Amino acid sequence: YEGNFRNAVLDGTCFEDCDLNRSDFEGAFVEGTEFVRCTFGPLKQAPFEGHTGNVNTVCWSPDGKLVASGSKDKSIRVWEVATGRDVRRLKGHTNS
Repeated sequence: YEGNFRNAVLDGTCFEDCDLNRSDFEGAFVEGTEFVRCTFGPLKQAPFEGHTGNVNTVCWSPDGKLVASGSKDKSIRVWEVATGRDVRRLKGHTNS
């Protein structure tokens, strides 16, 4: 699927089982948006590196400055969007 979501308000939208590799989300408001089992192309922001398993879910902070990611490595990481810096790690979850 190739979609142009530039500057779109996607609050409350749910994307499920989507290949969004060629979609453009630049400037989109995605608070409250769910991406379930979706694939994306390269991020235009800093890379987020650190999980050792597949990422199952992501959630942005209301101001868009932080993103949290949950992984099959049984951890949640909170990232600074502008730099890709890992600012917090939560480990020990028993369910992926």
